[in-house]
Amino acid sequence: METMFDDGIELQLALDGLAAGDMEPLKHYFLDLEAVESCKMDNVQDLSDQTSALPERSLERPTVRFDATSTPFTYSPLGKREFRLMRLAPPDAEDFTREIEVKTSRLDDAPPFYCLFYVWGNPKEFLPLTCNGGRTLVVQNLYHALRTCFNRSSNAWLWADGLCINQEDLHERSQQVMLMGEIYSRASVVLAHPRHYSYGLSESEAEAESVMTYANCLRLASRSVRTHIHNARSSVTVGAPPFGHTLRNYSDKPDSRLDSANPERVSAFKKQRIADLRKAQHDENPEGSGLFDTPWPRLPSRDAKFRLTPAEFQERFDSLGDKEEVTIMGRVRRKRVSGSKLMFIDIVNEYQKVQIMVNAGAISEKIFSKQRFALFRNLIQVGDHIAVTGRKSVTHSGQITLTAVDLPELLSPAMEQIPEQLSDAKTRMQERHVDMLVNQESTDILRLRAEVTRGMREHFWSKRFLEAQTPILSENAGGATARPFVTHATEFKNRDLAMRIAPELWLKRLVVGGIDRVFEIGPAFRNEGIDATHNPEFTMCEFYSAYTNLTDLISETEELIYNLAAKSSELIKTQLTSLPPIDLEVYKRPFRQVEFVPALEEALGLRLPKLSSENALPELLAVLKLRNINLPGETPTTLPKLLDRLAAVYIEPLSLKQPIFITHHPSCMSPLSKSFLCEKTFQLVSARAEFFVGGRELANMYEEENDPEAQRTKLANHQKMVNLPDGEIGFQEPEEAVSDPDSGSQIETDVDGETSPLDSNFLKALDYALPPTGGWGCGVERLVMLFSGAQRISDCLSFGSLKNVVGLSAEERKLGGSDPSKHNDAAHDDKKK
Repeated sequence: METMFDDGIELQLALDGLAAGDMEPLKHYFLDLEAVESCKMDNVQDLSDQTSALPERSLERPTVRFDATSTPFTYSPLGKREFRLMRLAPPDAEDFTREIEVKTSRLDDAPPFYCLFYVWGNPKEFLPLTCNGGRTLVVQNLYHALRTCFNRSSNAWLWADGLCINQEDLHERSQQVMLMGEIYSRASVVLAHPRHYSYGLSESEAEAESVMTYANCLRLASRSVRTHIHNARSSVTVGAPPFGHTLRNYSDKPDSRLDSANPERVSAFKKQRIADLRKAQHDENPEGSGLFDTPWPRLPSRDAKFRLTPAEFQERFDSLGDKEEVTIMGRVRRKRVSGSKLMFIDIVNEYQKVQIMVNAGAISEKIFSKQRFALFRNLIQVGDHIAVTGRKSVTHSGQITLTAVDLPELLSPAMEQIPEQLSDAKTRMQERHVDMLVNQESTDILRLRAEVTRGMREHFWSKRFLEAQTPILSENAGGATARPFVTHATEFKNRDLAMRIAPELWLKRLVVGGIDRVFEIGPAFRNEGIDATHNPEFTMCEFYSAYTNLTDLISETEELIYNLAAKSSELIKTQLTSLPPIDLEVYKRPFRQVEFVPALEEALGLRLPKLSSENALPELLAVLKLRNINLPGETPTTLPKLLDRLAAVYIEPLSLKQPIFITHHPSCMSPLSKSFLCEKTFQLVSARAEFFVGGRELANMYEEENDPEAQRTKLANHQKMVNLPDGEIGFQEPEEAVSDPDSGSQIETDVDGETSPLDSNFLKALDYALPPTGGWGCGVERLVMLFSGAQRISDCLSFGSLKNVVGLSAEERKLGGSDPSKHNDAAHDDKKK
């Protein structure tokens, strides 16, 4: 078999002959890392015996001298995700040591390159090279490996750690080691040069020593590096030049066989998968040794009772007969080869894993052949979907296993390589599907979100609530104080339509219509800022219950929150194990209640002016200035905004220690709630409460105003309060948040003057008598953040925040983009803040 280098070994699967002991001299064989790693010492000895037949030729240290006028080679600093590549002198050069080119490249934009895997050797024996005109030293084994490449190649970019990493810069070494696995996996070819040069030894002795050193080197290599080298193994079947090609005549032009693939950008892994899959088709194997007609087949008809999920297989394991055959389908998450006739595969389906054992001895002789087994073993990759028919078994370690009675069937191959880890926030959100495959926490958060939503529905159904679906697009955004998204419809060309900011007014009209208990879980939209806890699109849960007061709403909230916490805690213990545990002691009832006005007066050390008067805003600002009390950000221009800012600074932090209800807000802050005169403070306050945990608002609730004239007056006064000087309603651009977007707080992102116009249809509905009603609203993402431990709302959204969904602007792309971890977002303020 022809090799690419006389003194080097290409990494290529050849387990059949190697595992069977049919070994030729190692330097003339293609090896797989797992095969070398599993070599017994007697096998290594066999190899060394065969190399003894080589002609004796003493290895002498080459005489290489620097030009006396040359200057030392200096390394330029590397940036984030940058690495160095080198290119040897052209073949017609007299001495490769004098014309090595070294350049810096970004890993994501690197040209096609090859990795050189070699034995480090004696770290104290160096030989000189000239790089970019400057002199440097490399270990002698790397020197000879490069000389071998020089003799057989040209114009090829190479990577070798001994020269491409500044070995004297500890920081650079640590950073490059973190990239090393990805460097190996991105290489077009991984070249192994196993020879260990010990001068004074005969060539056969050195060759035998090289075999021992190479095998031990692979054993000592980190698992990550071994895996990446294995995935980038080089041959005609895995992303490398065909047999007989050398680096000199290998072209980087796209393979003509990839005509069906996207020509814009096809990764080396995908190119090779296409070639591998075609080789495994029946029409490419006339002797019937192919694996399939197409790698994307339709599912065959099978008896449903014989098709099991991994969970069902484990549940029914004891009841299955020893000879009973069942079929399990799933995605390959792990593959382990043991010799030429045995392999283990872990597949996952419906979040459950099962081990598959593919043993040549258990497969029917009518359909088994070494060639088909080897073809399947080399073809299957992590990420592929397969179907396996087999019988139950238990391994020596006691693990439940399905032993295949036929070669597994490929249902859908992964055409891109699934990375071992993915931590970059931008990449995780832009390629959410990859993030979910790599990071279990991402999937667990979304599963918890689904369970929290289901738990809320089950709670309301158990209380005889009716679930409703109200309009999302209408003339009025509905209820809450926020800036809506405005659009137009073809049917109503001259009317502005708004996407709802809350379903409140619609749901209360249903209560007027006789549905005494109603709830809705659905999307809401607010055209405002994005930060760690806010996103323009979010999910809202609201319920309205007739004949319910504030005390009932608080009790209902306590029950719901505790039940959801208990349900989430059990799921995290048993299924969603990547999420942090929940301390249920925190959610034991009753929760502390803090009255707004007394708590604020105590924190400020002063009595508040009469907040229902027309001069309340200037009077309060004057008192704060007199006491030298300064608030972050610009001075609010309305009384509700000023009170809300004071609460954020002095009251809401009380929830950092324990969950609290903030109750009885000044009436000017809640135009849709009932109000009354507080006997303690003699302030006009609303029958309202907000539920806070960890400094974040989770729920908002109050007794609904059902007096039509009082409701009309409150809404009119609220609009008057937020009117701009010219008399127009303030739908102006929102102020910029002055806080760090990652902090989770959003100071003055809401707009002074944002309010919905009077909804005349709702006011008319009140004339038909709204019963005494309690209303409640909560952002679903906020609850998921609470129970999952997520710090950003984008983690709780299937595809991240609006910034992640829309993507970077053209200018941001030109500048290299921004870090989305600094802009991640969240579910919006709840119902009527």
